[in-house]
Amino acid sequence: ESTVRVRKTEGVVFDHVRIMAASRGIRLGDVNTDTVFQHCEVRGGWPTWLFRSDRKDEYCFLENGESVPNTLAKHTSSVILSGVGANTGTQVHHCEFSDGHDLYLFGTGMRFHHNWVHNFNDDALVLNAVPTVDARVWQNVFTQCLMAISYGGPPNVSGQCSVFRNLIDMRRPTAGIRPRSDGDEDVWRQGAFYKSNDADGPLDLFHNTAITLVAGAVRMPSGEEPTKAAFNHYGHQGTARLRSFNNIFVAITPQQYAHLDRHVAFLPGELPPGPTNGNCYFRSGHEPPWNMPMFGIDGTAKKYDSLSEYLGSMEHQPGYEDDSTDQEPPFRSFQFDGTIDDDHDDLRLTDGNPDHNAVQLPDDLDHMDPLSLSWIPEFLRPRQHMGCYGSFGVPLAVGVGGRRRFPPPGTT
Repeated sequence: ESTVRVRKTEGVVFDHVRIMAASRGIRLGDVNTDTVFQHCEVRGGWPTWLFRSDRKDEYCFLENGESVPNTLAKHTSSVILSGVGANTGTQVHHCEFSDGHDLYLFGTGMRFHHNWVHNFNDDALVLNAVPTVDARVWQNVFTQCLMAISYGGPPNVSGQCSVFRNLIDMRRPTAGIRPRSDGDEDVWRQGAFYKSNDADGPLDLFHNTAITLVAGAVRMPSGEEPTKAAFNHYGHQGTARLRSFNNIFVAITPQQYAHLDRHVAFLPGELPPGPTNGNCYFRSGHEPPWNMPMFGIDGTAKKYDSLSEYLGSMEHQPGYEDDSTDQEPPFRSFQFDGTIDDDHDDLRLTDGNPDHNAVQLPDDLDHMDPLSLSWIPEFLRPRQHMGCYGSFGVPLAVGVGGRRRFPPPGTT
């Protein structure tokens, strides 16, 4: 079942290894310490002609007049990277994961950075499938996945996770539902930012740039089953701490899907699990009127058309989103109608936009941030921008040898 299985090892390094996955790609079982995957290419068994429904729902075909279930997809693709909670010190960096179903974090002290995760028909980053403690995920690029960040596993298995400086672009759809009749076009599913089964663990989200199209996880083009908000990480007022700082959240709804507008984001209510501050929220894609107010509080009737309206409400807590903005992020090159231009899209911010300067991170998060400039005397320190790129706008170089660049080479 597993193409690579590692058991009871210490300090094993996979360097520039190409892994063509069977059902599972990489599985770290039993007790492994300080395992490293670096500059590896890991391709799942998900062919271009397969749909997510082939695996999730399956279907039947007639054989000698009898209905026979087709389980090919279930046997073809499972979890591309997984392990048990007893693993410690696992590092995965400058790798490429593509054409898969799920990818799990696991164990204690896992580090996942400078990777490219592309074309996943389910969850690109599952934080609680198995016990996970002190996981850090930074400077990765996630593209064309059904779910970017997922708490879709069982409850009470996730400790502190930190997700920061990532580029999350969910504009491209995934193959969702196999056509059921001639002319059936309702086959694509748009990617969502966050998934929860009410079992969220403590999470820190900071300095990420995230784009969604049509609020995520919808069947296209009919638009069935949309999520309630494009960015729904505050969709549950639970007890787990969820801090959110200096992220850029852009929700695009093209004109033909105007009737499918959802909130851009849920915001904390009376029992905030934050704090959250210094974020940019923006909606685009068609002209007003909008179908839904920009913000809401999940599980309540509270709705707000702007951040200023939320800040003036009874639900607002001091320090929550006080320095956030709902203005258009000044990307260097980007079409806010949802059009994708791989050669020219540049999600770095232009200089000289004080409304999109970042707030100072708490000390524990600033210590994690690889682009922190806190070591520079304050009077000489350039202002940090919101989003995944630092003050100097260095492109993200991810994957094997850093060969995948965002923005691409030649972009000015």
